[in-house]
Amino acid sequence: MKKTTLLAGSLMAIAIQSASAAELGGLYGGITVSDTDYKAGWFDRDNFYHGGTFEHDDRSVAYGLQFGINSVRENLLLGAEFGYQSMDSDVSTYYNNDLFYNNEISALYSLKVRAGLVQGGTTFYLTAGIAQTDEEHQLIDVGGTDSTDTFETERPMTLIGVGIEHMIADTLSLRFEYQQGAGQETDEQIIGNTESYEVTSDIRQFGASVNFHF
Repeated sequence: MKKTTLLAGSLMAIAIQSASAAELGGLYGGITVSDTDYKAGWFDRDNFYHGGTFEHDDRSVAYGLQFGINSVRENLLLGAEFGYQSMDSDVSTYYNNDLFYNNEISALYSLKVRAGLVQGGTTFYLTAGIAQTDEEHQLIDVGGTDSTDTFETERPMTLIGVGIEHMIADTLSLRFEYQQGAGQETDEQIIGNTESYEVTSDIRQFGASVNFHF
């Protein structure tokens, strides 16, 4: 009797695990809220105007939407996901009461793949991908209003991350993910001057998501 009960319990656990894994497969969509650390850096390549590297960072909350697809084979999950995040990070810094640097990021579009292990209704995964940011950078010489230069960039960015996702209902999952991204360097010639700046940016995010699985 005891052996029969144990066998029945084992079969039930296997059935629940298989059902939970199956629910993770297929199409899904959801929303994300992320704590975001945005950093921008200016490097004076010619050491012409004050010289040195100027780095600024800001923390804000980003709101996003994501759509993706998962494929589950036994306990292995493979997936792809497109995401959009609306951001409002504005980093401003004075240098020596003379130069004013301003950096803004308003959006991030991403395409990522992920691979993970499924244990019951929980997935532990790694993710990597590419992204594009909408950014604006501004340099103002406070001593002269004609020495203002603004440029916008749609900067490519590489992303890597790690996360955990758990099915909290038949078609609903809760996800926590950390990711970081490094943007491609941009060379900018400042109008009215001879100096050239190398401008970089990167982000670090910890997000919580709710996904609906179709």
